Amino acid sequence: MSIGFCEECGKPIHAGDAFCQGCGHALAGPSCTAKEFANASGESWFTGGFREGKAAKPLPAELHVQLWVTNSSQLTQQMGAADAGVVLDMLRGRAGKSGRNIGLLLDLAGDIGAGKVDWKEHVAVLRKVDQTLRETSGRSWDALCLVGDDKVLPMAILEDPTESDPQVETDACYASCSTANPWTEEAARFFWWAVGRLPVGKNWGVHPLANYFKNRDAAVSQAVSRGMPYGLSARCWEKASQAALPVCREIICWSSGVQTFPNANRGRVEQRFGTVPSRCSPSFLKIRP
Repeated sequence: MSIGFCEECGKPIHAGDAFCQGCGHALAGPSCTAKEFANASGESWFTGGFREGKAAKPLPAELHVQLWVTNSSQLTQQMGAADAGVVLDMLRGRAGKSGRNIGLLLDLAGDIGAGKVDWKEHVAVLRKVDQTLRETSGRSWDALCLVGDDKVLPMAILEDPTESDPQVETDACYASCSTANPWTEEAARFFWWAVGRLPVGKNWGVHPLANYFKNRDAAVSQAVSRGMPYGLSARCWEKASQAALPVCREIICWSSGVQTFPNANRGRVEQRFGTVPSRCSPSFLKIRP
């Protein structure tokens, strides 16, 4: 019975074939499941062992790998030892396998000393871990989540060439894994994986994190409605806009010489003045109730 087709010549391939019977192309071996991978690798591999020990099997390409990054030393300084310990326990619970997902926990406490806020040092450690994982497991992670505010895991601070702000604070450096200047270096604008942040720290502690994971798990377990074309945040903005419209129904001034009404032909205004509200300086945008 055919289980697929050769990627070289298109001939059918069968279970147990090491080579294509049509062209002789070497076929990849069977991939393991998340459960098989977890059983072979051991629990400690997911909570830091992946930095040193070689995985018992290559990380399956079809599984989603999530890296949780934090610094327990900095968490302790911000939250106290008890709350920091609870956060680490939550993250350890996310490490390992869950369905078709693999979770890895990276604690930078042993790499970054207390009080260090150099984002370039954090990126350098991350790049080294990425290289090690690729060498020992055949691939890296798909998504990275920073668990900690900017006192725990610093954001990159870059100059703002537009001069609209004194500086730009961003987590993009953790997506590009580059310490170069993204304004001048193309490599710093290439993102290897998705990056998010949970701002755990002095002002966002154990209970908000627990609620986040509770809501996240509930959302993941529910079927996605395909009759909902926009995301939740977009629908919230839509409701807010509808509520604000009666209040701001009169005149919207784009600049001292340009004004329009809610029913004005936007295209004609754009053509005449070569501008749209989103391109105007905020100092020129005024709303008259």
